[in-house]
Amino acid sequence: MSMAFISISRLFIFASAVLLLTAVDAKAAIQISVGSGTVDPSGTLRLDIGIDGESPSDKFSEFQLVLQITPMTAAGTSSLQFVPAQSEAVLEEADYVFVGDSDVILSGGDWVVDNTGDSITFFDLTFSLLDADVTSGQRLATIDVQHMLGTATELDVAGNTFSISVDEDLTELFNSDGDPVGYTSSSGTVMVNAVAIPEPASTVILMLGAGAMLLRRRR
Repeated sequence: MSMAFISISRLFIFASAVLLLTAVDAKAAIQISVGSGTVDPSGTLRLDIGIDGESPSDKFSEFQLVLQITPMTAAGTSSLQFVPAQSEAVLEEADYVFVGDSDVILSGGDWVVDNTGDSITFFDLTFSLLDADVTSGQRLATIDVQHMLGTATELDVAGNTFSISVDEDLTELFNSDGDPVGYTSSSGTVMVNAVAIPEPASTVILMLGAGAMLLRRRR
């Protein structure tokens, strides 16, 4: 084998490695993050879906966002679900990635295109069809979720946790040329709060107080 061939082979391997690293860096430039929080049993919670960019090249003009709820610990049929009617208020707030150029707002399109309870799909694009810059601290969406007790009691579900993640197989970003835009994502966690149960002594005192008031009224 000639030295020239070996040199060319090494050059090819080096170039391939550089291209691979470049592709990985490009994919990692835009970051989508799901917020975390706590919810009362049978209560509701609103979370932000953040989006951050690191360079002037981080931009896109269209997206489909698919989120999935997965129970990490759950009692009985206790569950966390996306509420049927999701708020569109975020689309007109200053930190929304397409603010002032949202096709959903300006054309009256559907913000939520699918909602099965444990999976939800959002869609929007720029009305101008131009790319929007992605900077730090922007929002891609907000979500409303509700805890469902099912057959469980409030005591059973205390501490139950659910993961809300971006379905990277179905979530897509596109630029104005129709090319896919790479991203990475991080999941959020929702934990069910414990509900305070009155101590027996406190309950007895309350009952005695109520009884005394009732006797006074009868007199």
